[in-house]
Amino acid sequence: MTTRTMVPDASLRHLAVMVAITTQGHPHTVRSLARDLGMSKPATCRALDRLGHQGLLMRQPDPTDRRSVLVVPTAEGRDWLRRAAQDVRALLADAVAEAA
Repeated sequence: MTTRTMVPDASLRHLAVMVAITTQGHPHTVRSLARDLGMSKPATCRALDRLGHQGLLMRQPDPTDRRSVLVVPTAEGRDWLRRAAQDVRALLADAVAEAA
């Protein structure tokens, strides 16, 4: 799914990752994020790599487990998600208006 202000070629998977790490109120490990979203760990890593490369999230060392990293949104990532949500609402409003 691509909308006007979202990252070009952003997928629903990318949107789901950003929603999860932004709205759940706690940092995620790659493993917990994959589990919560029902994704494989490799698919989760690919999505995180892409979103991280675009500056929308960052990985930090987990202070409680040196083997893990935590995934957190950047300020740019929060702004991106806000714009994406506005675009989704606009698309839904247009679809409802067309159906009426």
